[in-house]
Amino acid sequence: MAKSSGDHLAGALFRLVIVEESDVIRAAIAELAADLHGWQVVGLCSAPAEGAELAAREKPQLVLLRAALASADIVRQIRAGAPDCMVYLTSFRCTRTRVSDARLQGADGCLEIERLASELPRLVGLK
Repeated sequence: MAKSSGDHLAGALFRLVIVEESDVIRAAIAELAADLHGWQVVGLCSAPAEGAELAAREKPQLVLLRAALASADIVRQIRAGAPDCMVYLTSFRCTRTRVSDARLQGADGCLEIERLASELPRLVGLK
């Protein structure tokens, strides 16, 4: 079931939706993002269609979508509902092929899950 913040906190600088099939990984990414100054997790879910709905409702700056759940159709749905957001696929390993596939699906790129602590703050500068 999708979880949504339902409110838009004043002062939140960077809004994030996380689409991840593993409860443990989803919670870890949410905790990591919550520890970053100025970040707000506005949605958590395990299904891509729910992620697209959350993105349309919450208008995040970033959607993290597990690569195994991604498709060009889902990325298009996310971008249709939240046209200004970045979409990055997450994986344990982002090979050149995985990055290329991510871009072919319409995503901005691929981020390795174990490197998110250093990669997420870098993304703020891109938006």
